Amino acid sequence: MKSIHKTHSKGFALITVLWITAFLTVIAGSVSYQARASLSLATNVVAGFKTKHAAEGTLLLTIDTLIKRDALQGFHLKNPNFNYELDDIAVYVEVADESGKIDLNLASVDLIRSLFVTVGVDEKVGSSIADAIADWRDQDNLKRVDGAEDQDYAANGLLYEAKDDEFDSIDELSLVLGVTPEIFARVKPYVTVFAQDIGVNTNLASDVVKKAVQDIIGTSNSEETSSDYISSTGGLIYTLRAKATGPSGLSTVITSIVRLQRGNTFEPFAILGWKQS
Repeated sequence: MKSIHKTHSKGFALITVLWITAFLTVIAGSVSYQARASLSLATNVVAGFKTKHAAEGTLLLTIDTLIKRDALQGFHLKNPNFNYELDDIAVYVEVADESGKIDLNLASVDLIRSLFVTVGVDEKVGSSIADAIADWRDQDNLKRVDGAEDQDYAANGLLYEAKDDEFDSIDELSLVLGVTPEIFARVKPYVTVFAQDIGVNTNLASDVVKKAVQDIIGTSNSEETSSDYISSTGGLIYTLRAKATGPSGLSTVITSIVRLQRGNTFEPFAILGWKQS
């Protein structure tokens, strides 16, 4: 009996050791995983910090370049883009003059309608949206033929009404009745609230905007007709989009809207918008 008891004791001790070993192995694995996860998180935080500041720095450098070019030759007939290399971070900055876009507050209904059709929106839908935009920005409650006023927003279950005032940002366009997320994404690159002109500087415009203008003017050589859609202003307000990419592929994108303030040596520029994504 004594021998059997010793055997059972040894067996129990062995099982206990095995359980403890397994438990410690699990704990060690968990700690190791958490350590790797923490290290990975810390690495991403550092990488994000570096790309963020690289994007910010190159935006300021690009603004300085635009100010210097403006002082030398006025506004430019081409939108310059810039590539920068900061250690192991590559930064690409896109520059777009807002005068080459269609102003949601001042452009004619015809020009806005033409833009929607140009980006592939059905002509009838584009006409309705253009009228709805006009109803959104005007200060009366008179509904245009294909437009939308307060009662139309209510009828569609929306908890807001037509603004009856100017657009403060292009994001407001997504609130206009009939503008779906897909349609908004299509026209967003080509509209602005900063051009402050009924026309577009076609020398600074994208091919899409040029076509929208040309489809209205057609073959007409009338200067009066052209002046309603073509402008010669530009060189004051820009949208800058900086994308900084690190060696791991992690990127930071910052979009800024900047106004150059000619003649102001103390504040040569003003930031009108700043968004990181």
